[in-house]
Amino acid sequence: MGPVIAKNLVEFFRKDNEQLVQMLSSQQREHMLSDSRWWQAERNRKGWLNHACIEAIDIDELEQFAVAAIKAVENLDAEVRQLRSRLFLYEPNLDL
Repeated sequence: MGPVIAKNLVEFFRKDNEQLVQMLSSQQREHMLSDSRWWQAERNRKGWLNHACIEAIDIDELEQFAVAAIKAVENLDAEVRQLRSRLFLYEPNLDL
């Protein structure tokens, strides 16, 4: 990510970050406010991504990861459906 994009992102998210910082605990708020990466793109130069250091993605590994993620979602969905049906037996008027 180059300096122009970093600057645009910092500016784009500034209001959201200001709102976010108000929702944090005092310790978290202090930490976020003191971390210039949230507020100043110029301080992020060492953190800008260099495309040369990004490893190529193995398409087979990516496919395996995606399949595993979808299976996990399917399993969770089945579990939620089963739990809801059991709960409905005990509480038929429950709005799920």
